[in-house]
Amino acid sequence: MDYEILTLEEKCSRTDMIEIGPGKYSGKHWQVGFIFLDESDFMYAEEVIHSFYADYDHYEMNTISTKTGVKIVEGWRELAKQVPTLPVEELVERFRFRQSSVEYERINRERENIEKYLLQLSTRVETILSQDEFFCILGV
Repeated sequence: MDYEILTLEEKCSRTDMIEIGPGKYSGKHWQVGFIFLDESDFMYAEEVIHSFYADYDHYEMNTISTKTGVKIVEGWRELAKQVPTLPVEELVERFRFRQSSVEYERINRERENIEKYLLQLSTRVETILSQDEFFCILGV
């Protein structure tokens, strides 16, 4: 499975993407300087967002302070460190996925890719955080 983090130029015509960019939500989508993430891949990152920003909504336009964003990025990095060694049952719980043998198998098979994805996401969002005192996560 590819866990891609795309730029506007790379996203093609897909519309099932989560958007992350600098500043408060401006009312516009598909902006230069934003990153675009597959909705299902982003589910690995969402519970960390919830833990630092309780109002996060997967389907809404979320404006979050950079101060909170720094905590989210650190949370993703900490989770990435745990992905290789945590028992799969604990990972399923951390990701808030349903408990099923299919989820267990998928996470076990994808551990290395999930770890890389969370680290790449951390780095990309950290760059976005340096541009403004807010950032936005635009849901689907």
